[in-house]
Amino acid sequence: MKKLFYSLFTLAIAAFTFTSCESVPAPYDDPNLNPGGGSTVVVDPTGDGTVESPYNVIAAINYAKNLEVGAESDRDIYIKGVVVSIAENYTTQYGNARFYISDDGTAKNQFLIYRALYLGNKKYTDGDVLVEGDTVIICGKVTNYNGTLETQQNKAFLYSLNGKSEGGSGEIGEPKGTGTLEDPFNSVAATQFCEQLGSGKESDKEYYIKGKVVSIAENYTTQYGNARFYISDDGTANGQFLIYRALYLGNQKYTSGELLKEGDEVIICGILTNYNGTAETQQNKAYLYSLNGKSESGGSTETIGTADSPITTAKAIGLINALADGGKTSEKAYVKGKIVKVATTEENFAKYGNLNYYISDDGSSTNQIQVYAGDGLNGEKFKSVSDIKAGDEVVVFGVLYKYVNKSNTVIPEITDSYLVKLTEGSGGGGGTDEIKTVSIADFNAAPESSVWYKLSGKVKNLKDGDQYGNFDLEDNTGSVYVYGLLSEKGGEKKQFQTLAAAKGIKNGVKITIIGNRGSYNGKIEVMNAYFVSVDGEGGGGDAPQGAGTYNSPLTVSQAISLVEADAAWVKGYIIGYVIGTPAKLSSDAVKFTAEGAPNGNFLIAASASETDVNKCLPIQLSRDYRADFALDANPGLLGKEVILKGQLTTWLAVPGIKSPTYMEANGKSVGNKVKYRKR
Repeated sequence: MKKLFYSLFTLAIAAFTFTSCESVPAPYDDPNLNPGGGSTVVVDPTGDGTVESPYNVIAAINYAKNLEVGAESDRDIYIKGVVVSIAENYTTQYGNARFYISDDGTAKNQFLIYRALYLGNKKYTDGDVLVEGDTVIICGKVTNYNGTLETQQNKAFLYSLNGKSEGGSGEIGEPKGTGTLEDPFNSVAATQFCEQLGSGKESDKEYYIKGKVVSIAENYTTQYGNARFYISDDGTANGQFLIYRALYLGNQKYTSGELLKEGDEVIICGILTNYNGTAETQQNKAYLYSLNGKSESGGSTETIGTADSPITTAKAIGLINALADGGKTSEKAYVKGKIVKVATTEENFAKYGNLNYYISDDGSSTNQIQVYAGDGLNGEKFKSVSDIKAGDEVVVFGVLYKYVNKSNTVIPEITDSYLVKLTEGSGGGGGTDEIKTVSIADFNAAPESSVWYKLSGKVKNLKDGDQYGNFDLEDNTGSVYVYGLLSEKGGEKKQFQTLAAAKGIKNGVKITIIGNRGSYNGKIEVMNAYFVSVDGEGGGGDAPQGAGTYNSPLTVSQAISLVEADAAWVKGYIIGYVIGTPAKLSSDAVKFTAEGAPNGNFLIAASASETDVNKCLPIQLSRDYRADFALDANPGLLGKEVILKGQLTTWLAVPGIKSPTYMEANGKSVGNKVKYRKR
């Protein structure tokens, strides 16, 4: 009957068109919005989107069209229409539905209702299901999803079905509570708190949240011992908050007990976070404090020490020793100490983004405690391994843990931690960029740390064909084991035979290396070691003299002494840069790092570890070479070998190279090779 009425109406309009001289308004029809069967009718937009005056579908289309692609409405709107077709009806499996509505029940100018909840803004459990032709009112957020106008998934619900309503509202309610046990956050206040944290950050202490269970993504099981569910003030999806993998009552993994049900009243205690814009509890850092009034406590918002009055590492170790093997404190602790060493490799940092390091009260390895997989200041991720160094004074906030390894050795640890305070210092023997030249006896007597030491000695006990570079290094004061010698700082492993063949390294040859003081199973080792020179080369003297050709380039020392030449070939290591344009190159005008480098120059020397400015050659970088060789864009070139050709001249009142015509380093080359000729 409905379609017959509209067909007759259409004929009447057609007849009027052919008999009237007056213009007729064009029908409101958008061909991009699922055009389909049925006749075209004129429908004007009506309503203001409120419950008292819902938008009709045409008005909702108008509203959604004005949204940017991907954006959603800043408020919940009400839309009244007739069900055209049903893609997925209400079932107990998902509790929502997906269907189209229009003003007249035809496929003309229809609007997609995408995964809307049921009456009362709840998941469907039982009741009437939709049929085509039903009159409905929908309440919720709408969006322009890549050009498709629809309601936002699970942010809309069926407010009315053929005149029947169970209430509900799209309003999220008022924030309440301060987050304490006596005055817990409601879900809205918890959400607002997380939004203020900023993306990727977590709270510095535990908070309490009270609400009713809306839906359960994963209930408590013995497999993982935690659960994932949503809570809100009234048990509807309005203003819901995600409880992400929270532990059970007593802050323990679930082994047995009552499971969650929708509608249960709960109090959650834990760390809150803003996970890429989603407000939620931090995984395994929150727990079910009470379930329908039942509580087993097990946790506390109290801390051991404070940020301004932290405990010492010695006291932290005492608290850890009092725990059972594998035990953790229920409270987090503020612990103050000096960094002894940073134990994370560049490779592991790139993989995990956090750092393992050791702290003690005095910066020595005595009574040290391991900070395991710690984060940076205020919970932010570290940017590099060098963000902290031996000798820095820190305050760490985390859980104290009595870790027992496979050898049944107790290792005191701080886990789930981040830095509260960081004061740079040198109490542990200096920073990671400092290099100390010492005898092997002095090296063996030094504490374990991330300090870099330069050692010279003869190679002993090197096995034929060793790919790693494991051997003893001996001078007239003692001997030490070198664990894996790399060709350069941070270089590739298992390449020692290539290095040995190129440099003639074998038993009895005197070499210079740089590395950190470490140990393994009580045996002192040179760790993170890299090659500097063979006796008479680099750090032990100038490199072999070159002829000035590409295959036999000048050494840096030769280039400095030559001063004036045309198109000279020079080989050296990139070790830093010149600050600004000083009248004369001096130690105050250079930096032996890539940090803060300009794009117009770098320094080279015969050794990657050189720090004497008088043994350095400044290189001016013209525009063609900056993209590939300037340290600001290529910090990984620091310490790398470079061969280049350019005019040897006086620059910055010292010998230097200006106007390079060829440069080659780290697999890159720019420019043209030409013959060297001396003036």
